[in-house]
Amino acid sequence: MPLLPIILLLFVGLPILEIYLLLKLGQATSAEVAIAVVLGTGIAGGLLARSQGLRVLLRLRNDINNHKLPADALIDGAFVLVGGALLLTPGLITDTAGFLMVIPATRKFLKKLLRKLLAAKFAAAYGIKNVHFTLKDDDKQ
Repeated sequence: MPLLPIILLLFVGLPILEIYLLLKLGQATSAEVAIAVVLGTGIAGGLLARSQGLRVLLRLRNDINNHKLPADALIDGAFVLVGGALLLTPGLITDTAGFLMVIPATRKFLKKLLRKLLAAKFAAAYGIKNVHFTLKDDDKQ
């Protein structure tokens, strides 16, 4: 799919949908509740992203000190960074996506999805079958 429609959808369609949902929330409850939800998720999300970011930073430092490739910690760091930015963006959809990226259990699931997507893209690009990417968390299962 071309990149321009995706960019337009993200930068025009998503904010319109976010405003619509916030207005519906305000109508169903009150404007104060809608504002409290936006502020509360922003504050809670920022605190959660900070704590998870520090955890990822410690894992990254530990991997480097133990002469390990910190690929898993870098992927976690990318998810926490994007999730934190989404949590600071007002809206219900972006808050939900942000929380999914910041919470460790759902982040683990998202990493598995990302791994499968990358394997499929890699296999399609190079005509290889049975591509398998392994993350450090997969070894624990």
